[in-house]
Amino acid sequence: MEIQIKHNSISDSPYSGSTEDLFVFDDEELISQFKQEMLNGTPTCFLISGYRGAGKTSFIKRVSQDIKEKRSDGKQIVFINLNLAKYESYSLLLRKIIRQVYHSVTEIQNFKEIREKNAEIITSLELLYERTYREIVYSQNDSQKQESNLSTEVQVDVKKMTIALVLLLLTGLNLRFNIFEWLLDLRKNKYLDTLFFCAPLFWAAFELIKFNVKQTKNKTKYSEISRKTLYDDEIAEFQLNKILVDLNKLRILPVFIVDELDKIDENEKVELLIAELKPLLLSGLASFILVSGQNLYYKFHTAHTHDDALIASIFSKTLHIPLLSTRTFFDIFSNIIFDPANINDTNVIDYVKSKVLNSNRLPRRFLNLIRQDILWRDNLAFIEIPEESKQVYKTDALLLEQVEKIINEDLINTDYSDGIIDFFITQLHLWILKMKLKGSSFFCKEDIYNLVSDYKTSHPSWSFARLNVIVVKLLDDLTTSGLLEKKLERSDDGEDIPYFRWTDRVTIKTETILGVTDEFQSKFLRDFIELEKYIRTIYLEVFHDKNHKSIIQMLRKFVEIELLPRSWIEGNRLNVIIDLRNKIVHGQDVTIEDLDHVQNYSFEINKFKAQFIEHYSFYMTKLHFNGYNLSVTRETQIVPTTNSRFRFDFIASSNLDQYPDALFEVKIINSANISIMKDNIYRTINSFKDYNIHSQKNNYLCFLIHAQGGNGKKTYSSFKSLLDNIVNNEFPSLATYISVYFHPDQGLDTENNLQIYLDGILQKLGIN
Repeated sequence: MEIQIKHNSISDSPYSGSTEDLFVFDDEELISQFKQEMLNGTPTCFLISGYRGAGKTSFIKRVSQDIKEKRSDGKQIVFINLNLAKYESYSLLLRKIIRQVYHSVTEIQNFKEIREKNAEIITSLELLYERTYREIVYSQNDSQKQESNLSTEVQVDVKKMTIALVLLLLTGLNLRFNIFEWLLDLRKNKYLDTLFFCAPLFWAAFELIKFNVKQTKNKTKYSEISRKTLYDDEIAEFQLNKILVDLNKLRILPVFIVDELDKIDENEKVELLIAELKPLLLSGLASFILVSGQNLYYKFHTAHTHDDALIASIFSKTLHIPLLSTRTFFDIFSNIIFDPANINDTNVIDYVKSKVLNSNRLPRRFLNLIRQDILWRDNLAFIEIPEESKQVYKTDALLLEQVEKIINEDLINTDYSDGIIDFFITQLHLWILKMKLKGSSFFCKEDIYNLVSDYKTSHPSWSFARLNVIVVKLLDDLTTSGLLEKKLERSDDGEDIPYFRWTDRVTIKTETILGVTDEFQSKFLRDFIELEKYIRTIYLEVFHDKNHKSIIQMLRKFVEIELLPRSWIEGNRLNVIIDLRNKIVHGQDVTIEDLDHVQNYSFEINKFKAQFIEHYSFYMTKLHFNGYNLSVTRETQIVPTTNSRFRFDFIASSNLDQYPDALFEVKIINSANISIMKDNIYRTINSFKDYNIHSQKNNYLCFLIHAQGGNGKKTYSSFKSLLDNIVNNEFPSLATYISVYFHPDQGLDTENNLQIYLDGILQKLGIN
């Protein structure tokens, strides 16, 4: 069967708001209430919890896309997304917050208008944003520098000095003797003579002596901006608070969405993050939505039991994103197939239920499982439901119905919160998976529910008692419904431990393969349990004692009545097998030497089982024939005068030669392998013919058949049909001398069928 798929509708991304979105929310009222809280409530801190893949991020995206209008106080909501899949330090966290505030504010539709009217605030935000990449230090230095230099230079020129001296000499003589007036025939004038004398004197003074005065005055004023790689966290935190205050003045309410906290595996780091964010979380300047997994949810709900727990005072409200209902998964599947009518087909219903069971009710996992089944042909996508997988899907559907029965009867109508109910539901799915991984081997409750190894301290401790009740109910319900079979095993301290195994009604398929060691141990335990079942059934049939006995106690009783030889309790081989079985069942360390022998021991167990059934058949026949003058002997090998050899399990013979013998062949058949059956039948009949020739009597051949396995009756029918066909077609003269007795698998002979059969043999032998 093929179903065409809308492959474009299957997406791994969270809710986007498109018409093809597959994420369906069961609780629309939850979305409405949260939306109204955002629009009307005061800034606070919320915790959004849920399992990974349940749709937490999709829920937040849905709410943020639905809020288009302003708050009732006129403020505009701005969602600021912070993905914290890894937490290293508060410094890096602070940087990330500042950057996201900047990017979110600058993406506001009317940001240009806000910037023009509030340039100082936006500039401060930009500067703070810059500091998250490099430390910006602003400094201004004023300096004034003044210099005064005075210098005198004296320069002497010999030529000019000579000229100056000659001139001074001449003007001096003229001043005394009036030479210039005589030569020029001028009247004596003392002022003119003085002038002639002073002129060269001044010239000589200026030429011979020079005074150089130099004064320098400098004044410098400068400012500079230098960039470095670090900045101060305390200053940044102060500035961030100031920015948040300023944004509130601008009628903007920041709403921080701190997502992916469930990706931080260490609870201590999450608690440290919350502690360092506390001043911001409780500032009243913004709302905070912390999106976390189940662990923080458990921590919050148990915080009130601890003295002064930090987390108890942080969150004013918690919202849990619940697992989806089965009905919702069917709605999702209807949205991705072209023909919604296919959803009503029985095989499709089983297919969807199988995916719901294996997805643990997580929508992301559900879609991924479907994606794995997609086949492509001519660019079209299909899902194929092959014939050989229909029974697997049917089994999963039945298992899901048992899970939902427990949910409806034991969880839904309780006072548990949604998060705790989801915890219990998830455990039910995980337990089913662990049981499936056991394959056909037996397992006990502790194999699927181990309080020490499976549940850490982060899980709510008060739920452990309830978990035990639920797992017991699950095992009982699966047993009652015929999906599991149950047996009781007596421990060393005398406690009856129930063991379970899938019945033949169940077809199990898992993606996980057990290791070779696990397979060997599982086969060993299966074989041992089969042996013990035979022993316990025969013990009840022989002694009619319903009190539980250990396997050793039962074997001792059988030895006492000589049903078994003493070697069964004194021999070392069986005791070693029993000791190894106890080691495996009780979880003790199994040595490498033990593992080396496990496979061989499985073969030994099958030999013990065959021998036990043979001893039982011999004992019951001997007990019944006692008093009829018949000797039942295990002297099964008779060597006649010829070289031929034939063997039977035991023979009942009369002391009188006129009575024929009864030859008994005990067989355990656990397979419908025709070739093996045919070889056994021919070998036995040929030995029977040889024995008749040797004894010269028409003896009787008696098959005592014990079938094991879930198809025991079917296997016996195949054997009987093959035997009749061989005898009637190839040995017709022997047909009246061959008879068959069938003992059902591990069933009590409540109707004394073996005694009735043996009475019939006595009549054939002619003995009354």
